[in-house]
Amino acid sequence: MLDSTPREVIELSPPDLHALGMYWRCVSLFRSVLILLDNHYPEEALFLARTLFEESLQLMQLNDAGTERERMLVGLRAKWLQSQEDLFATEAEELGLTEDASDVRKHVRGQQGDLERYRNRKGIGGSKGFESVKDADIRRNRQYDYWTYRLAHKMVHGE
Repeated sequence: MLDSTPREVIELSPPDLHALGMYWRCVSLFRSVLILLDNHYPEEALFLARTLFEESLQLMQLNDAGTERERMLVGLRAKWLQSQEDLFATEAEELGLTEDASDVRKHVRGQQGDLERYRNRKGIGGSKGFESVKDADIRRNRQYDYWTYRLAHKMVHGE
């Protein structure tokens, strides 16, 4: 049999690793939507499709970003790391779920330091954000998709 496993280690930059994770999340969400639809759960499929739509739209923006792609990914990774610290350390302590989240903070701050060193080594300036879902859709002439996304958003939140 042919083996497609790489013989050497493949190293990815933190931003590329984040983008790869976004891609596989989209694949997983898409498969889950199909399973829900096959089992006659259209509302639940719509809930996941909303997240799939947001994530795939960000991947489209990355694809269109050209030389700004890496800066966008670094900013996204930095934002994600901060949200992890906020949830698993700050909120966990505030809610009394843990008395000491210093290990979480140490881990996140280590990753933040790695990302900052990467940014400095590559000469990447400040972060560049993504367009809003609405602006990105309108720019791509996808108003109907945006409307469906908003409908799903309202259903998810019971509005």
